[in-house]
Amino acid sequence: MTSEVHEALVGIKVFSNEGQELLSEVAKDLRQKMDFVGASSIYRVWGNINHPEHIHDLRRIESFEGLAAVIKVRSTQSPRDLLKFLQDVETKYRSEVLRRSISLNLLVYEDLSYMTPEMTIPHPELHRRPESLLLAAEVWGDYIHPVLNENLYTLTRRFHDEQWGRFYAQGKTLLDF
Repeated sequence: MTSEVHEALVGIKVFSNEGQELLSEVAKDLRQKMDFVGASSIYRVWGNINHPEHIHDLRRIESFEGLAAVIKVRSTQSPRDLLKFLQDVETKYRSEVLRRSISLNLLVYEDLSYMTPEMTIPHPELHRRPESLLLAAEVWGDYIHPVLNENLYTLTRRFHDEQWGRFYAQGKTLLDF
């Protein structure tokens, strides 16, 4: 019996002085349960937790800087199992060294629209975070958001004039292993 393969988008953010090195380590771990089929560019991102639309809690520091990328993956995992795996990888890196912080988000899973107290797909903040939405549009721009009923590329228009990040590296570095 073969398992059905599903496509999803996973957002990766690394807030560490190890930057791309840590991003590569995380990508290597993610490959245990998923195949990478595409990767956005890697961006250096910054923000301020006092911004009204930011819900990040990065140990209550006033501002943060890190690297962000989005990967398009194929996996036989269910959305719940995939989310659990992402949470386990997050926990591994967060507990290793206090100054290491990563964020892994299951942004979309096929055309699924699902909401429980434990999981919401698509990610409820996807369309509000330029560091997620613009990078997701790079790898799956024609994906139709199942709630907003617009493709990701169209949803990016509101962020074209906003300063949220700077190009850092090609995403293919995450694909080359």
